[in-house]
Amino acid sequence: MGVPIGAGFAAASGGSSTRPEPGSAEWLRLVSLVFGAELPRRYLADLRPVLAEFKPDLVVHEAGNHGAGLAAREAGIPGVCHGFGRQSPANYAGFDPALRSVAADAGIELPEGDLRTLGNPFLDIFPLRCNRRNSSNRWRASRCVPSRSRRPAHCRRRRWRSGRGRWCT
Repeated sequence: MGVPIGAGFAAASGGSSTRPEPGSAEWLRLVSLVFGAELPRRYLADLRPVLAEFKPDLVVHEAGNHGAGLAAREAGIPGVCHGFGRQSPANYAGFDPALRSVAADAGIELPEGDLRTLGNPFLDIFPLRCNRRNSSNRWRASRCVPSRSRRPAHCRRRRWRSGRGRWCT
């Protein structure tokens, strides 16, 4: 389903094996094309038959995967967009035109204005008030769950701890 992100970058760069410097104008252009055109086009195509067969009541799509939101809109299925962190592909200048082009090619009407959520309600799973900077000025999760059992493997790797008997997820 969809395309691996590396293949999306390869397609957006015309198959070039050179990697632009992160933050450079070329890198920003590629990010806009990957998340605004390459990935949405592929996910839209792959999800069409799935949505037609299963006819879900709701499609939850990620703020970085607008193809699923486009497929839901095309099928007339309500959508909810969820965030994934402080960054969004919609923050890049070329994102909106790229996504609008994919939608237009598919005959899908998009709302005017910001396309971060495709006009769907937004579920912020990374609200600012639940995150804070640590002493090294890096962002860290602070969603903790009570636990008296062994920590899950992903918590052992991260070694995040907040409070007694509570491990961050």
